[in-house]
Amino acid sequence: MEFSHKPVLFDETIEGLNITDNGIYVDCTLGGGGHTFEIAQRCTNGKVVAIDQDEEAINNFRKKFGSINNIITVQTNFKNIRQVLNNLSIEGIDGALIDLGV
Repeated sequence: MEFSHKPVLFDETIEGLNITDNGIYVDCTLGGGGHTFEIAQRCTNGKVVAIDQDEEAINNFRKKFGSINNIITVQTNFKNIRQVLNNLSIEGIDGALIDLGV
C-alpha cells in the first residue's frame, strides 16, 4: 500500500511562500514531497532543502521524483534546521514550511 497525503491548503501554502526563481527554501517535513517538488519547479535557480527524519519518506520521494538538481534531501528531525543549514553553508533562507497535517 502506497502512502498518500493531499495537503488541504496546498495552493495557499505555495502562494504564501512568495517563491522567487533564485530563492532558498526549506521544507521541514518532506513527507510525500508535493510541496518540495512544487517549490523546486518555481525556484529553478535556487535551492530547496527537504528535511525528514523518516528514511522511507526520503527514499519514496527519490523514487517518485528522481534526482532534481536544486533539491537537497537531509535525513534528520526538523528541530536540527540550524545545523542542517550551517552544514550546507546556507546563511539565510527566503521561506520555510512545516506540514504537520498527518
